[in-house]
Amino acid sequence: MLHCFLLDCSASMRNDGNLARAKGLLLALMQEAYQRRDHVALLCFAGEVVEMRLPPRRASAWNDDWIAPIAAGGGTPLALGVRRADQLLAKSGTRQNWLWLLTDGRSSENPGRPESADVVCVVDFEAARLPLHRARRLAESWDARYLAADGVQAGCTSAAAASAGASSGGASIVPLQFGEPQWQGYFDGGEPSSAVSE
Repeated sequence: MLHCFLLDCSASMRNDGNLARAKGLLLALMQEAYQRRDHVALLCFAGEVVEMRLPPRRASAWNDDWIAPIAAGGGTPLALGVRRADQLLAKSGTRQNWLWLLTDGRSSENPGRPESADVVCVVDFEAARLPLHRARRLAESWDARYLAADGVQAGCTSAAAASAGASSGGASIVPLQFGEPQWQGYFDGGEPSSAVSE
């Protein structure tokens, strides 16, 4: 099984500690994949580029050193990010492909569902006072699983120290306790208690 994580690193993800929370969730998911001996990959998108931070490989034990330098800035090339993730999954050769999109949905683009993803999970980090609900609508149009990041907060511990300087746009990492009940069984196809179902 391959879990491809597509992380929104646009400027809006700096707001309200969203990138820090996304990093914490990403580390928790990576650790779960390691325990299950799954494969993982990480793509980051911002500005006009999509960067492969981690090519497909078997998950290993993680610490925050490798994810700490990831910073936010620029626009949100959502369609490009989804297309690159679809291409990566198409070449994976694994029995089942999962795509995890971690985003605040602050993009006017509305890409189609990636055809090479067997399962899609959209984690919504939108925290605006007047939410646009674009990530939710994208999940609905994709028939994807939807999870509001606010529901993840119950599993958060205190924020780690800032891992990159302000000049580089770095963010702290807010670690998660992945064993919290809302996550149990999620990799097995279950729905966490914080997931939204219509």
